[in-house]
Amino acid sequence: MNYDGFHQMVLGADLKGLKQGEIYSIGQNQTNTIMNNIQTQNKLKENIEILRNAFTVNENENQIYKNISGKIEEHEIIFDQKNFIKEFKLINLNKDSTNGNDDENLNENLSKKFDLINFYGEENFKKMLLEAKLPSDVFLDLVNSLGEILKFYIFKKEFECIFKFFIFVKEFFISKFFSASKIFIGKKQKNLYAEIIGLLEKMKVEVEEERDNEKNKIEIEEVINFIKIYFK
Repeated sequence: MNYDGFHQMVLGADLKGLKQGEIYSIGQNQTNTIMNNIQTQNKLKENIEILRNAFTVNENENQIYKNISGKIEEHEIIFDQKNFIKEFKLINLNKDSTNGNDDENLNENLSKKFDLINFYGEENFKKMLLEAKLPSDVFLDLVNSLGEILKFYIFKKEFECIFKFFIFVKEFFISKFFSASKIFIGKKQKNLYAEIIGLLEKMKVEVEEERDNEKNKIEIEEVINFIKIYFK
């Protein structure tokens, strides 16, 4: 077995097992497996209304709605790992596969994750990571999502967003559990961050040609050198 095969086998260890004989009833109404729950959920046209996120952001006022049928008030939101994982997974469940990425905006899935991470802020995000080791699926999803968001802003050459979001990337990589969980990082993630390094190297050359961009050059070098430590 090659590394990617082993990688998939380890990820499969987190899947929910089936009861004896239950394999024959998958897809039928009487089964209680998580597969059928997701299948039923996917049939719902407006599933985002049922699985509403607790961290929905008002685009106009940048305030938190009173949501989930008014049961959660702004002051009741707790910035801990349990709630972060819940919201992160809800974003994936509400994912619209027809809403792809374009040249102007993050796709909806990444945009919601970006909003969630930004809403936590640097200190709450750091505290969340310190609470416990993240589940392997959430860990790997964060590796992918942080990289894709960072790559998007590099493509857009939005320096302020790159350096601001890099703070979260850095906190994630230096968290105490990262070295223990990096076994889950496979070829896909390594290729993604190798691409990010290449894009940053190209950006650095372009910035060096502009005399008034010394600050951006230094910060780009910092990002490159940091990522290379974890993705050589």
